[in-house]
Amino acid sequence: ALFTREGRLNIYKSRCKNREEAFEKACICYTCSNYSAAYLHHLFKAGELLALRLATIHNLYFLMCLMNDIRNNIQNNSYADFKKSFLDNYKITDELERIAQKKKWLVLYSQLDKHPHPDYLVLWIVYHS
Repeated sequence: ALFTREGRLNIYKSRCKNREEAFEKACICYTCSNYSAAYLHHLFKAGELLALRLATIHNLYFLMCLMNDIRNNIQNNSYADFKKSFLDNYKITDELERIAQKKKWLVLYSQLDKHPHPDYLVLWIVYHS
């Protein structure tokens, strides 16, 4: 999943398949500046490790910017307004989808004792997504 100001975006969804712009237009991270949502969708569907790297770059940049916005709004005594605005625009992940994803992760962690190699983790994520 990729973080956006509107909530988590599941890049596997078909709505990203033909989307030629970045998945978050206002973002200037390396991933959004250089790759389309359609290309990221393709990378995830194909099980390419580059997909995980690009998603991580974007998600870390998103969180860094969010923390910077929070810090600035606290310093300017406008945090309450920022929080309200952010939460008004942020769509919470569907609870059933979140529970299904959690079950996949629990299965993964139960298998790690049997397959301790780090590549197993990546392959499992790609295969089971």
